[in-house]
Amino acid sequence: MQGIRLRVPEMLDKAGYSVPAIIEKHLGPKLRAKELKLAQHEGKFTDERQVDAHGIQMQAIDTILKMHGAYAPKDPADTEQVGVKVIILDVPRPRRDGVVMPDIGPSQFKAMQQSGDGHKTQE
Repeated sequence: MQGIRLRVPEMLDKAGYSVPAIIEKHLGPKLRAKELKLAQHEGKFTDERQVDAHGIQMQAIDTILKMHGAYAPKDPADTEQVGVKVIILDVPRPRRDGVVMPDIGPSQFKAMQQSGDGHKTQE
């Protein structure tokens, strides 16, 4: 289930329900949803009014936010599953047996480049 839950936003995007599409096509109209309220007096309808359908509006917002994983997980174990995977590579360097490399600072390095000692920087 955790694997599916993590892939839902990607699957929604591929199905055409990206965040911008949802906002434009679905969320926007639901935010403007109206409902008809009728008034009765002695069994007869006397008045009607269009009012905002707040329940529909809030339910639409909540559903979309849940589907996109906008809420923090309720279970602390789920928090560990969300994050960024970092891979650190330690590239082995060639051995320099018997060669002592001088310890030079940035200003000395720049001076060596300008003097033309045969060392060229790679671009």
